[in-house]
Amino acid sequence: MGKSDTRLTFTQNFISGGIAGVFSRTFTSPLDVVKILAQVGTADTKQGFLKSFSNIYQKEGLKAFWKGNGVACVRLFPYNAVQFATFHWLKNALADANGKLGALSAAFSGDGWCGRRRGDLTGLT
Repeated sequence: MGKSDTRLTFTQNFISGGIAGVFSRTFTSPLDVVKILAQVGTADTKQGFLKSFSNIYQKEGLKAFWKGNGVACVRLFPYNAVQFATFHWLKNALADANGKLGALSAAFSGDGWCGRRRGDLTGLT
């Protein structure tokens, strides 16, 4: 095990991941509602994606865009919390003595190619 990032504990990463998941779901809920209604093929969505927003707002009001958000957040909190905390735990566990991840370790931890700069392909050969 290499140099570890001790800025946040596992529990703090767990809670942070859960909160981030709930926030992102709540923020994107209107898009999800319109997408689902378009997939089902309701009359509100027949005039196109952008017109769907005004049709739904006129018929059901602002609350319509957050239908089912509470239940989705109850599901997403533990999912995102485990995913985020495990990702950071794996990054710390797989880091070398300098706290850096090789390409294979990064891919295994879930980091993949994220955060890599062009030309920074150390460890691929």
